[in-house]
Amino acid sequence: EPGAEGASVADPLAVDGETESASTAQPHEPPAERPGEPAAPAAAGTVERVVEKRGGFGAALIGGVIAALLGFLAARSEILDPYLPQSLRGEDHAQAIADLRTDIARQGEALEAMRQAAEANPPPDIAPLQTRIDELSKQVAPLPGKFSDLDERTAASQASLAAMETRLSAVEKRPITEGVSKSAIAAYERELEAMRQALADQRSEVEKMIADAREMEAQARELENQAADKARLAAAGASAARLRAALDGGAEYAAILDELKAAGVDVPAALAAHAGDGVATLSALQAAFPPAAREALGAAREASKGSGGIGAFLQRQLGARSVEPRDGQDADAVLSRAQAALTRGDLQAALSEIESLPDPARAALAGWVAQASDRQAAIGAADTLAQSLNTN
Repeated sequence: EPGAEGASVADPLAVDGETESASTAQPHEPPAERPGEPAAPAAAGTVERVVEKRGGFGAALIGGVIAALLGFLAARSEILDPYLPQSLRGEDHAQAIADLRTDIARQGEALEAMRQAAEANPPPDIAPLQTRIDELSKQVAPLPGKFSDLDERTAASQASLAAMETRLSAVEKRPITEGVSKSAIAAYERELEAMRQALADQRSEVEKMIADAREMEAQARELENQAADKARLAAAGASAARLRAALDGGAEYAAILDELKAAGVDVPAALAAHAGDGVATLSALQAAFPPAAREALGAAREASKGSGGIGAFLQRQLGARSVEPRDGQDADAVLSRAQAALTRGDLQAALSEIESLPDPARAALAGWVAQASDRQAAIGAADTLAQSLNTN
């Protein structure tokens, strides 16, 4: 029947539409398992896979590897240095340390040689001078008493002469009333003249004796002073030699300055300022310079980090410093020449080079410069003092 067939055809469609809408509204249920059959796997379309996005682990790993490689190359300067210009190469610390050890050993040998020389050449023996001074003192001691005796004798002689002159004058003025021959008068006058001459001669002799005695006293005093000066200079020279040894060894020297003051030597202020604790030794200054120079160079580069391009940037990052002297007015070149001068022991040249550094670098080196300047001033004062003693 057509109507029945139409209805039968429409029914499946209607059922299908209901089924589709039902499947859309409700989740899909798997078919029931039958006994004896294996379980069917879950439908692939029903599992949703969620992928979490992580924060670039691979990029972080690569960055860490690159950073480690750069750190390794910076530490192993013998690998990176051949590919960098001279101004960017790292310091040869091994060579610098070896040079410092050599300098320290040389300083030690020099100090030992000075000590042996001081022991082999003890202070001069001033005992003979002291003996001579004592003898002169014994000879000079009686002179004041002799001078007193001479003064008394001279005074007595002068009084006697004055009395005789008074009597002679009275005799000469007394008129001759008795008849005396002219020959007798002439003889009398001759006697008077002889007496006058004798008195004058005696007076001259006494005065000459006094003058000779005073000249002897002056000569004795001069000899005594000369001997004392020689003894004083000898002792001061020995103290000056010990002072220089103390400066070279970094020891205190207050007692030595007291000896010099007792000997009448004027002590310069540059020496007196550090007598209690001494000054820095040359080897100590040489050892302290490399780290101070690195700090000064870093300060100079930090102050000029806005200029210089990639080369200056690499220098700041690597902290490279020239260890061989080179020309130029930049901080690295100046410090390289200062270190070379210091290595050969020319402290004044090193200080002169440092004066040309920019203000940030000099500020970083202020402590080292203060110690070096104190040593230089003390050494100069000690040398001038020793030279003045040798000249006298």
